Amino acid sequence: MTILLFDESEQFESDEWTLKMSAQGKMLKNHNVRHVLLVHGTFAGNDALGLFDLFEPIDQKLTGSTIITDTLKTQGKKLLNHLAKDIGNYTPEYAQAFGKALNHEISCALFTWGSGNYHLARLKGTIELAETLANIITQDKILDTERILLLGHSHAGQLFALLTTFLENGEKAQRLYKIMENSQHLGNIEELLSNLEKIKTVNLDIVTFGTPVRYSWGDYKKYRLMAIINHRSEANISGLLGTRDGDYVQQWGVEGTDIFPPNETALNDELNAVLDKGRDIPALIDSLANKGRRQAHTANNKPVGKTLLVDYKDNAVTLSERLDINEGNAFQYLYYC
Repeated sequence: MTILLFDESEQFESDEWTLKMSAQGKMLKNHNVRHVLLVHGTFAGNDALGLFDLFEPIDQKLTGSTIITDTLKTQGKKLLNHLAKDIGNYTPEYAQAFGKALNHEISCALFTWGSGNYHLARLKGTIELAETLANIITQDKILDTERILLLGHSHAGQLFALLTTFLENGEKAQRLYKIMENSQHLGNIEELLSNLEKIKTVNLDIVTFGTPVRYSWGDYKKYRLMAIINHRSEANISGLLGTRDGDYVQQWGVEGTDIFPPNETALNDELNAVLDKGRDIPALIDSLANKGRRQAHTANNKPVGKTLLVDYKDNAVTLSERLDINEGNAFQYLYYC
């Protein structure tokens, strides 16, 4: 793990910020990056509780389509963007500013998934992510020598881990396909396989911000991982309200912290044996007792990528100060990509 200091001298969309981002864009272009995809974290999507999966069949019977469900998802996401802004989230305004700062030479887009805090939601998000990536590769005619950069907050990293597991196509992927066969909400396996074949033609650069170390990563050669964690010292619960020690969600949002899924609960729980224990109090207690930062790894516990421990300087003495932190923090994350 590497420790870095945090530089927050430039404000979002200031001339200095734009100049530095433009320099980053040139660096990305020199490294053959063609597309940047921004992925939000848990509870920042368009179906955080998974309720729309329940409503869609009713919508189809009433309207012959999913127009009501789709509208509710879209409006709900807009409201969340307004309220959450850049907290575990990427907004359309940020994506636009990012693309503009890169001189529009590299495409930049948002990816929205349900964002539920349970296995099936993440698996569904991964399948949708694979479809999105395959479409980008086809539409932008991305070559096998070029790269796609994935940036993700929090549990977006679990989607990336699952994607690399599918790309590895080992025993774990086969077990996930078995789960898909028994689900009404996870889509078509043949379509996923087709999308994965397209993704295998390009290289993936993956950067995560505050992703809890949960799902194992695939042992697959055509991706690179950089995990960035807000860190100041070993995580102790006494410093929680002021984020004294850094990112507590990254430290403790691990095995055992899932919520109940609204449907297909038994199928979701079958994934405990494949991924990790989603809802498990003993596992949660063990996680709270662990004060050290973890390293991303494969199913065989082989370390994956590089972990950067960065002091974001967002620690506060009081709760009121914690809630008044400048939103520019999250915008500066990209300086370390």
